[in-house]
Amino acid sequence: MDTQLAECRAHQAGLEQSIVETNGALRDADRQQAAALVQRRLDMQASLKYQDHEEFTLVRELQKMAILVDKYYNEMFFFQQDEVTSYG
Repeated sequence: MDTQLAECRAHQAGLEQSIVETNGALRDADRQQAAALVQRRLDMQASLKYQDHEEFTLVRELQKMAILVDKYYNEMFFFQQDEVTSYG
């Protein structure tokens, strides 16, 4: 009976150790997964900031082009008006 009790206790100790190791592995896996999710979120935020900057830069360049086109058409209009008045 003592032998069976000793075997049961040894088996129980082995199971408890296995549970401790499994829980440790799960915590490590959770930490790794959490770290991967945090890194993914940081990467996405950086990407969005870069896209926002690119959009801002593009809008600014388009505004500059619109101003230049407007100036060009105004100059062409006045040039044509000058030609009409000089011939007339």
